[in-house]
Amino acid sequence: MDPLRSASDTANPSPMIGRGERMAMEEIGRTEVHKAHAVVFVGLFLAFLCGVLLWDIPVLRTLPGIAGEKTANAANAAQGKGIRVASVIPQWLNPLFAENRKVLDWIKGTERQVDERSPFVRATQPGVQSLLVACGEGGTDVLAGKDGWLFYRPSLRFMTRPAEDLIKDEALSARANPAKVSGYRASLVPITRFAAALRERGISLVLVPLWPKQSIQPENLGGPAYRSSEGLKPAGFAAWRAAVEQAGVRVFDPAPSIMSAKAAHGGIAYLKTDSHWTPAAMQTCAADLADYLTAQGLATCGTSQATLVPSTVTNQGDLARMLQLPAGSRYFPAEPIEIAEVRGAKGIRWLTSRASPVLLLGDSFSNIFSLASMGWGQDAGFAEHLAAQLGRPVDAILRNGDGESATRGLLARELASGKDRLAGKQVVVWEFSATQITEGRWLDFDYVLGTPQPSDGLYLDLADEESRQVTATITEMGIVPHPSATVYKEYVGYFVLDEMTTLAGPALSGRKSLVYGLVMKDHVWTAAANLRPGQRIRADLRSWSSAEEEFGRHQRCEPPGDLIMQPVNWLADFSIED
Repeated sequence: MDPLRSASDTANPSPMIGRGERMAMEEIGRTEVHKAHAVVFVGLFLAFLCGVLLWDIPVLRTLPGIAGEKTANAANAAQGKGIRVASVIPQWLNPLFAENRKVLDWIKGTERQVDERSPFVRATQPGVQSLLVACGEGGTDVLAGKDGWLFYRPSLRFMTRPAEDLIKDEALSARANPAKVSGYRASLVPITRFAAALRERGISLVLVPLWPKQSIQPENLGGPAYRSSEGLKPAGFAAWRAAVEQAGVRVFDPAPSIMSAKAAHGGIAYLKTDSHWTPAAMQTCAADLADYLTAQGLATCGTSQATLVPSTVTNQGDLARMLQLPAGSRYFPAEPIEIAEVRGAKGIRWLTSRASPVLLLGDSFSNIFSLASMGWGQDAGFAEHLAAQLGRPVDAILRNGDGESATRGLLARELASGKDRLAGKQVVVWEFSATQITEGRWLDFDYVLGTPQPSDGLYLDLADEESRQVTATITEMGIVPHPSATVYKEYVGYFVLDEMTTLAGPALSGRKSLVYGLVMKDHVWTAAANLRPGQRIRADLRSWSSAEEEFGRHQRCEPPGDLIMQPVNWLADFSIED
């Protein structure tokens, strides 16, 4: 002890702290809580905890065992994305580490399920969210702007991410360990390898990164109006674009087209309570993109004539639905818009064609006015209007969500199965949300045309329009997101069925079935979302081809590893066996 410091100084730390801390300690020192009050407060707190526990008993009773939970970490590991530790630890410790990983996965999965399915949360969340909205706040992934405008929070992270020093050699060498790659670098290897695979077949690649609402409408979030024809860009985009173009990839920046539409339509280019663009902005971009493709010699115009049929659609935006407000809430009413449906000769629908030399890979920005279940009309989307401007149909692989990887994965899967989707193609137009440049999960694929392999017969493969009634045990299922965690109303999950017996038709002894099923509809979990591995169900199965047109463009959880190459069927209906 310092001999110059008195005992009173040691007991009283105030000489050693600042004025603010000293005042706080003095206030605490004068605080008195009577014993009776303390007992009441503690009793109320414990009663609250017990009440929540009793309320959530139905969920707790359905939690899977340690071996039954498959978390996102386990799914990533199955796809080769996990961290391998076996090479740096003694072999005899491997079983211990494996069991530890199971327990950790079970803990994470249990926390996720309690958080997502808690009756207490379901009962209180709408009221709490209404209070937050009344105070000018949004939600977990939703930002509240000015005058009822809503914005997607991950896009703000993208817009404010600092610039990075993009070194091509460093980015390419990172392919061996993708877990270490993040930010702008994460996209370089998948993009350059995809472009190289197309180039080997004489096909050009054009990127179309669609800008988030914050880039085009910053004044509605609270910032100043940005009048540049380029829109507001994050600091690192210019370097990212230069790195991509240096690798021989063309980039069509849609910002000038969207800003032009904004100027021509009252300063609005995005839907007020939705994360997507307006029909006018989409049509302007489609027209400018068609001009770009023809001017660069990447596509030629056809002679087909399209007719635009105006129509009015009224819907509530995806961001407003994500807030999970009480039914009948008037905070964010539905908004009407004018779309233009594309029609061909004699008024027939202008559909995509696999024979087209132009292939469009797109996400929900392409689907928004084309996929009827999104609520903003149909036959009036990006693919339809691009085709109308080119005067010829286009081929399209479209899927909501994960635009940085999902459509490439579907293309790679089709090629590996021996179906040459790239035959006769001159250009691939790849549209995805620009937010995914830094916020997405960039997976790498091989684009090798495989040889059609005869099925080994283990997995059931229903023919077109065929259906079967079976009883089966669920052995595996995909992750089901919380409705407030995704901007899309519908979500498709996968299930693996085993120990199947048929209720009608040929015997299925020893057979399995990989099936897709709708686990979320209108931002509400369906009954299929509550299924669990180990349950025995009676299922009505249909061929995936009969359901693909309606459900194939929805966001979905893909099966991991080689399982994705197995035949897929559709879970049309089911009931749980006692």
